[in-house]
Amino acid sequence: SVTIALVQAMRAAKNAGLRVDPKVIARAVDYVRRSQNEDGAFRYALGSDEVSVALTAAAISTLNATGRYHGPEIRQGFDYIDRELRLRAEAAAGASKLLPREGQAQFPCYERLYLAQAFWQSPDPSAFARWFAEEETRLLRAQAEDGSWDDPRFGPTYATAVNVLVLAL
Repeated sequence: SVTIALVQAMRAAKNAGLRVDPKVIARAVDYVRRSQNEDGAFRYALGSDEVSVALTAAAISTLNATGRYHGPEIRQGFDYIDRELRLRAEAAAGASKLLPREGQAQFPCYERLYLAQAFWQSPDPSAFARWFAEEETRLLRAQAEDGSWDDPRFGPTYATAVNVLVLAL
């Protein structure tokens, strides 16, 4: 979360004409690459075993913000995301056998935001369209009558802001 925010800030600064030290960007790329597991998933931090679709999408988005849109780490990250989303869909099809939170994202708004960014900038232009077709339907069904969304942990302001950003794409 911190890495992507800082890298995106540096990208914005560079796009605005400010000088950004290329060595800083190279260190960020190295850090993100070293956080990837062999299965393509990205960890929360070096030394952590925590991986998720959300963290992997955020790592891909971080690499994109450094100007990297292709490469084995990005392809492997997308492969991991595709596998995990497919497993979730299969689990949802047999939902009666699931525990209440099994197969769901731990931080759904965070995950949606970084999946949207990763898919939007994917080398495969159809990736976003495939993902967004179902996600848009889910989002619009979950919208409250007053136009907001809720997030049980972080509240409606956060959820609404994030979901509006996703829909803006």
